[in-house]
Amino acid sequence: MASFLWLALSGPLEGRVLYVFNPGHGLTESDLLSFVGFGIAAWGFWASYRRYKRGGPNRWL
Repeated sequence: MASFLWLALSGPLEGRVLYVFNPGHGLTESDLLSFVGFGIAAWGFWASYRRYKRGGPNRWL
């Protein structure tokens, strides 16, 4: 569902083109935000894993 919505609505959500590779491809603001989102998710998984490895009664909180 999210993939379909992204395909349908990506035009207005892409933002400005920051760097043009060729006339059909470029780096947009949305591309940079996806890297930020990936970083936040990776940090969350890493923090959760560290808590799990430490053990304790509240290891998943």
